[in-house]
This record gives sequence, C-alpha cells and structure tokens, in this order.
Amino acid sequence: MAHFVVPFLALLPYAVKQSARALRLIAVWLLVAHYVDVHWLIAPARGAAAHGVFHWLDLAAFLFVVGFSVAFAVWRQRGHALAAAWAPAYERALEYRSR
Repeated sequence: MAHFVVPFLALLPYAVKQSARALRLIAVWLLVAHYVDVHWLIAPARGAAAHGVFHWLDLAAFLFVVGFSVAFAVWRQRGHALAAAWAPAYERALEYRSR
C-alpha cells in the first residue's frame, strides 16, 4: 500500500509532477516505506533476545550503505559532466516547458 497506492494517488495531479518539492517528498516517502518494509521482514530474525524494535546496528548499517553508495556515485561521476552542455540542442532543452 505505501509503496504503490499512496505514491500513485499523489502523482495523479499534473501540478504535483511539476513541483520539485512534492516529488522530493514522495521520494522520501518511498525510501522510508521501503526501509520500514525491509525492517519489518528482517527484525523478527533477531529473536526474542532483542531489546526493542530498533538496534544501534540498524542505523550503523543504514549509514554504511548510504555512505558507500554516495561515495561510489561521486567516484564514478568524477571527471564527467552532469549534463551534455556540448550538445547542439542543449540551450533549447533548458528553455523547454511542458505547459
């Protein structure tokens, strides 16, 4: 439900798809929903000895994965342009508006 229905209904209006803030909010919602879903599936494997639902290693593992992903992306991007500024139609593409 949180992975499909909520984002689907939120993205139906055209104005939401044009708003960077709304898209960021939906992206964060999807990331949190996915984390909660995975945690819901994995956390019971720790058994009854676990005190509380969350453990400090959950945050450590999350930060490790995010840090590694960002570091890898920055390493791969180094020396490459983020946009094809040398393309002949680049100026026109920046001016394009769908409405």
